[in-house]
Order: sequence, then structure tokens, then C-alpha cells
Amino acid sequence: MDSKATEIEKTLGNTGEISIWKYQEVPLVSVVIPCYNQADFLAGAIKSARNQTYRHAEVIVVDDGSSDRTRDVALGFSDIRYIRQENQGLSAARNAGMRESRGHYIVFLDADDRLLPIALESGLKCLREHQECAFVFGSHKRIKSNGFFNQDLGTSLFRQMNYLRQHCSQNNHYHALLQRNYIEMHASVMYRNDVLKAAGGFNTSLKACEDYDLYLRIARNYPICFHDDVVAEYWQHDLNMSKNNELMLRSVLTVLQSQWKYVNENKKYIKAYRAGLKYYTEYYGIPLLKEVKKQLFVREERMHALRRMTTLIRYIPGIFAVCLVKKAKHLISKALKYLLPAFVFQRLHPTQASSVTIPPLGKVNFGDLHCLTPIQSECGSNLKTAIDRHFMSEFLARYAIDIQGSVLEIGSEVHATSLGGTEIKKSEMIHVKDANSDARVDTIDLINADRLSSNTYDCIIIPHQLQSIYEMKEALVTLYRILKPGGVLLATLPGISKKGKDEQSQKRLWSFTMLSARRLFEEIFPASHLTVESFGNVFAAVALMHGLRTTDLRPEELVYNDPLYQIVITVRVVKP
Repeated sequence: MDSKATEIEKTLGNTGEISIWKYQEVPLVSVVIPCYNQADFLAGAIKSARNQTYRHAEVIVVDDGSSDRTRDVALGFSDIRYIRQENQGLSAARNAGMRESRGHYIVFLDADDRLLPIALESGLKCLREHQECAFVFGSHKRIKSNGFFNQDLGTSLFRQMNYLRQHCSQNNHYHALLQRNYIEMHASVMYRNDVLKAAGGFNTSLKACEDYDLYLRIARNYPICFHDDVVAEYWQHDLNMSKNNELMLRSVLTVLQSQWKYVNENKKYIKAYRAGLKYYTEYYGIPLLKEVKKQLFVREERMHALRRMTTLIRYIPGIFAVCLVKKAKHLISKALKYLLPAFVFQRLHPTQASSVTIPPLGKVNFGDLHCLTPIQSECGSNLKTAIDRHFMSEFLARYAIDIQGSVLEIGSEVHATSLGGTEIKKSEMIHVKDANSDARVDTIDLINADRLSSNTYDCIIIPHQLQSIYEMKEALVTLYRILKPGGVLLATLPGISKKGKDEQSQKRLWSFTMLSARRLFEEIFPASHLTVESFGNVFAAVALMHGLRTTDLRPEELVYNDPLYQIVITVRVVKP
């Protein structure tokens, strides 16, 4: 391989998919981070933009006239570009970053959100496979304000793929977008910079939904594409703009109404346009009406209530009739539930989580699963396509930002270097010692680990190893001791699993639930510093028992999470 190709391979990361780039210039990607008085979040956003598997990128922070420590935080990073302007709003800040950007492609990341390490690589891969597209977009995760993954909402992938299957016929994204903004999170989008500039950037007259407006303007004239990688984290907190129902209602209906002149001669588009109006009327209008009802009973809030009522009457005067219809539908549905047999009611009201009608008991068709032995007996966690290994990787990718400084990885995997990137100063890997340990491999007995110095590591990764240790509590005492104060331990544990023939399964002594994992770790670490989650659902659990692999399942069947079926238990804990 020549020196040019070698340098490109280093830039793109070890993905094995660089052949078409071999003799092409490596494109620069610009990541623009607008920030207005969000200094407390900014450092995390910058770190996530710098910690990418694709290295050829520039990070631009646009300070929109902040009065907090935004400037100090930004200038604390020597390899970013910092721009300051008078406060002009989010759209103007993004446009300023766009004008200053030098990249072929551009991603916009809000200061209170995060990119996952594969974000840029995934976007570029999709764009080079679909070079006709003006932008591509992936999925995202929602993170609660306390840093915990919002398991109730999961990732956006399941919602997006279901919606696209139902509404995006013949890949007509403009038609689908008229009905709903299913892209949802702006940081999941990668634009072609030339198209973005030709479109005029963001509409500065909009105080919200400026991204939805841009999607519609571009999708009306150019093809766009969806890929199924989860590339960003949306952090939920009280300051999120989307929680302002009045602002969102005014903005989204203004955006939709601006499209009328382009759709009014196309019956298909008119139908989609009206579906969009109905959807957003209910999505923002109903909650806004509920807020008005509450405020009318509070003397100090009545002026706000009157203002919001004016908004409702101006934009959706039929909202009160809609409420009456919904109430009537609810009463009818409740009556049918009691009057009809359960299986008939289920056919009339299929669950939102699945497009498949649930058959009544006694009528289930097991198909290929109707057997007493597993379909595939040899599918241990050591295989890259194993379902439980997929969940392990998802967890570690989610918390890749914690993999920095001095890192210790326990086990035979190499997650640290692939996820931590340039943030790692020192990386070590050791194996848990047992009777069958290879003398040539560096091993450690976590019960008696005096050779490991105290307060040494910023991050310890221990994926699917603790289940092979009989004295787990003593092992955790060692891990606590060698972590630095403020250091992070990332662990995965088996939940629902089968006893396979692979070495890891043969050594397993324990299986876990979220409750048992929490009880175990709380004996050593403070409960307030502990996050315990799970991955899995009933379909993935059945597939795992049959030895099936991720390639046998659709992406949304892996993304959907049901805490009742805990295939992999994950633990993130910080030493105080």
C-alpha cells in the first residue's frame, strides 16, 4: 500500500471499508457547535466531536453572545476554532458556523447534546454510497438530565424505521416529512456543505423548528437518505426548547404553512400536508390546552393562559372540537374493551410497538422456532455478530466519552483503543486469572491484586468478566481501590443467557438481573454514583436462545428495549 493510502487508512480508522477512498482526497468534515449560555454542557459536546473514529474533522464553536463561561470553556481546547457574535439566535449562530466552515460536509451539534464516536464515519459511509443525496441522517438516543439512558423512549431507530416503512413510499422523503419530522434530532444529520449554502442555510426568522424548515426545503429538491446507525445523544433537561409547547406550535405550523404553495396542486402532497397539520395540532396543541386549563385556576398565571389561548385560537381554532372527538373515541374504546373478546379488541387496536397483530392463545404459529433443540448451537459471545455482544458494544459506545486518560481493560477484547481515541493517554489490558490461564498472557487475580497500584486508572472496562469470579464482592473492592477519584468503571454482566460451549460460557458462575447487579455494586460504591441498565426484549431473547445472530434480526428488533427481558446488564459507576 502506498504512503497516501496508508495515511487515509489512519484517518478513516480501521473499518475495512476504505477501498473506494484509496486514491481520493480525504474529505474534511466540519462540526459546528452553537452555544448560548450553556457552558456547563459545552465541554462534553466538544469532547464528543473530537472523539471520533473519523479523524479528519474541524470543530467550530459559535458563541452567540453568552454571558457565562462559554468563552473560557471553548478556549480550553487548543484544537478548535472559536467564534463570538452578538446574540442573534440559534439559526444565525449556525449560519455563522456554516460560513466559517471549510469542510466538504457539515454536522451541527447543539452544546447540550453529544455525538457518538461513529457519527462522522457513519454519515460519510452513507454519503459515499448515496452520492446523489444532499444530506443523510441516522438515529439517536435520549439521555435523562441525570445522565441515565431514557429506557422508556429508547433510541429513535424503531420509531423512524416503522414510520419510513409506512409513509416513505418510493423513497419520497419530502412527502413523508410533510406529515412529520421523523429526523427528530439535528445532530444525526450530515449535510453536503455546498447544498446547504446554496439553500441559504437556516431561516433566522424562526425561533424554533428551523431544522424542520431546512429539511423540507432541501428534500423538496434533492434526494436524502436514512442509515440505521445510532450516532448522537439528545440530552433532556428543563431548558430544552421542545418543552415550550406554545413556541413549538407557532413555529411548526408556520414552517408547514410555508410549504403550501409547493403542494397545493399535488393531491398526494395535499393529503400529506393535512396529515402533518393534524399531527402537530394534537402533538403540541393538546398539551398546550391542558396547560391553559391549569393556569386559568392560578391567579398569577391567568395572563399567560390568555396569551396561550390566543395562540390556540389563531393557529388551530378547531382544537376544542378535536378534544371532544378524542374524548368520545376514548369512551367508545373503553366500552369496546369490556364488551368484545380480547383477541377481537386486539385486532381492532394493535399495539404501537408492533405492526404485527398478536394472535390469540392457541393460534400461535411457531414456524422455524417449533423445535426442541436450538437452531444454531454454536454462537457464543465471542462472535462479533452475537446478540449479547452487540448489546455490550452498544453500551460501551454510549459511554465512550468516559474512556479517557489512563485506561485498564480486563478481558480479551480491545474496546478502549477503538472507542477512546486520542483521549487515551495510557492503555493496559489484562485477563482474569484462572486455572486454565495461558502463561504467556498477562493475567491478574482480582481478589489478590497487590501489584496494581491504588488510585491509578481514570477508566476501567470489564465486559462480561465478573460472572466468572466466585468472590465478586472482593473483586469489586480491588476495582474500587485502583480507580482514581472521579474515575469511571464500565461493566457488563450476563442476564438471560444459555450455557454455550465457548470458553466464556464454560467459566460462568453467575447470571444477573438489574436488581442483583445494583445490590452487588451498592455494597462497594455509593448508590448515587451508580447507573444500572439493561438491554433486550422478548424476541431478541428467543433469538439468543436459538443461537441466532444480529444478522438474523432487523435493526429495530435489537433497538427495542423491554426491561422484563434483560439479556445484558450494564453498570456505569463513578468513584467519589
